[in-house]
Amino acid sequence: MDVNPYSVRTLVLRSGERLPVLIERTSGEPLFEPTVYSLSELRATNKASNTIDQTLRSIMHLHLFLHARNIELDERLRQNTILSLNELDDLVRYCKQRIVEQLSTDHFPSQARSPRRAKSESIRLVQSQTIAAGVKGHTAANRIRVIRD
Repeated sequence: MDVNPYSVRTLVLRSGERLPVLIERTSGEPLFEPTVYSLSELRATNKASNTIDQTLRSIMHLHLFLHARNIELDERLRQNTILSLNELDDLVRYCKQRIVEQLSTDHFPSQARSPRRAKSESIRLVQSQTIAAGVKGHTAANRIRVIRD
């Protein structure tokens, strides 16, 4: 998954009001559940357009996680299960990553290695890349709160 299959777009209504929606890029259509949530819970309580946009971006992280793990949330809800404890831990780790890292780790791209590079160099390079990645703590916490809600 190199390209994010989801996007947040802001529609400008005739009245000039801005309405962010989470869409699926392939079809260009808004996702039903996030749209209903943003209209009934966020817009109904007079949340600002930027707040709705950030909330939908957090919901996009959930959808990316579910897509990457092949989790059908609707099916799980019908079975009265949502996520296991391991999946919740994985979701928290996922929320701490930037979308770029999520897309690259979900795809597992093959990396060409130099034949001269020693194993310790490869490990050191991977570790330094892992440490640099991520978002600030409050950003991850906001994502987790939105997903919980």
